[in-house]
Amino acid sequence: MTYNGPRRGRPRGLRLKPATPSRPRNDAEQLYEKLTSQGTDTPPACDGDDTFTAERADLHPADLTRMRHVCNRCPLLDACRTYADAAKPTAGFWAGSHRGKTSPE
Repeated sequence: MTYNGPRRGRPRGLRLKPATPSRPRNDAEQLYEKLTSQGTDTPPACDGDDTFTAERADLHPADLTRMRHVCNRCPLLDACRTYADAAKPTAGFWAGSHRGKTSPE
């Protein structure tokens, strides 16, 4: 038996995984990236307002009306609506409407 030095390359049968995920991103992920990238230059009108992530049961009708007005003046309204329609979020207030459960459990 002769010694040929260290084996070069990878062992046979070993498959290397790509460094980045190989699964295709869905439309909602792409739309969310677009929404957040637009929000970098122009923050959404709801930025910093916790009522937009509150449970609907904790909100009063006046809150919902005020939140709709905030959304209607938001420069990201169209991108937000497009994302929400594609992703169908189960919570939060998106593009002028509350998503998720309408009543407490």
